[in-house]
Amino acid sequence: MCDYTLEIDDIDAGAFDNCGIVLREIGRDTMSYADTAIVLTNDDLLVTPITIFLRVTDAAGNQSECTVEVNLEDRIEPDIICPPADTVYAAETFCSGKIPDLMGETRIDNCLPIDTVIQSPPRDVLWGQRHLDSIDVVLTIIDIDGNRDSCATRLTLIDTVPPEFLNCPRPDIRVNTLPGMCA
Repeated sequence: MCDYTLEIDDIDAGAFDNCGIVLREIGRDTMSYADTAIVLTNDDLLVTPITIFLRVTDAAGNQSECTVEVNLEDRIEPDIICPPADTVYAAETFCSGKIPDLMGETRIDNCLPIDTVIQSPPRDVLWGQRHLDSIDVVLTIIDIDGNRDSCATRLTLIDTVPPEFLNCPRPDIRVNTLPGMCA
């Protein structure tokens, strides 16, 4: 996913020999060389710089080695996938809803560990005043190299609480009519 193939040409700044070089090799140590390339992984992102060894061999079998420090950087934004739009039910005592914690439902794919997770507005914030009010909740993640990604999920407030009468039934109401107006 976040592997990087480091090829000999990426680090060889110009090895030469008077009779010609017949073999160029690259390795992570002086005991294990590869002919063309090595693969750097997520683990290498956490321990930069990485010492890489380059060995060249001429036709007579003469060898030279050099080392280079490679700083592997993650420049790939993390990938946050928001949960789908959802409904929040109004509280029974007032017509507002609480923002849920949406980060638990969010899928994240990245090379490095996530350093910062932001949900705005944060969970448990009250919002809305009437049935079908909506709000966009923005989710942002930032990895330890500062790469970030954001997405938004729309929440819609649903009122399922029926109205109530405070004084029902009221006492009988008597209305006097004008004389001669009612038959």
